[in-house]
Amino acid sequence: MHAWLNSVVALSVAGSSMFILYYGMTVISREALTARWYYWNRKLALFFFLVPVFLLLNVPLLLRKNHQPIEEEQLFSVQQNTVWLTENFVQILFIIWLVGAIVASGWFLFMYQSGYRKLYRNLIPVPKDHEVWRILAQQQSDMKLKNRIRLTYCQENISPILVGLFKPTIVLPMYGIPSDELAMILKHELIHYKKKDLWVKRLGIFAIILHWYNPLIYLLQKELTKWCELS
Repeated sequence: MHAWLNSVVALSVAGSSMFILYYGMTVISREALTARWYYWNRKLALFFFLVPVFLLLNVPLLLRKNHQPIEEEQLFSVQQNTVWLTENFVQILFIIWLVGAIVASGWFLFMYQSGYRKLYRNLIPVPKDHEVWRILAQQQSDMKLKNRIRLTYCQENISPILVGLFKPTIVLPMYGIPSDELAMILKHELIHYKKKDLWVKRLGIFAIILHWYNPLIYLLQKELTKWCELS
């Protein structure tokens, strides 16, 4: 339990440090660099919120000189014998973190289920002979995307979106869209698919659940959404 809390705090500190560094660079540069570069460094900050790099750096210490494995606690940069906390206090902290993580998980699950239930109730298939399929096929060929991308209409007045991690689907509004504009819309959504942006968003949600107590993770999520679209 103590080691788990140490690991979560270390991830939070590492991710926050990287985000502050990159956010400061953005302010100093006054957004003069490319949107792709800003999106990339936001994703790198998210990486540090999720991946225990401090453990990977200690991999050479996994074996002693006599090839005996070291104790698990030695893998963490914050040692138990250097943190003077009672076991009861550590348990209280863990329970608070766990309750927060459960509440955040329940909130995201509720929002996901309610949002997508409403969306899927209003979906209707695109006729197979519609011109939009030809435009989609041409865009996929130009971008060298071989996986099947589904198309559907939504009866609600929404902006075009890409949904589905394992069954990617482009959802288009019902109103007529000119062919040239439609090509740009489809290309935009296919770029999201090619860059795995839906996966980045899901990882961002997981990071919020893990670090719900850290206000910087919410700012990072907004930054990811902003630069994802601009890139």
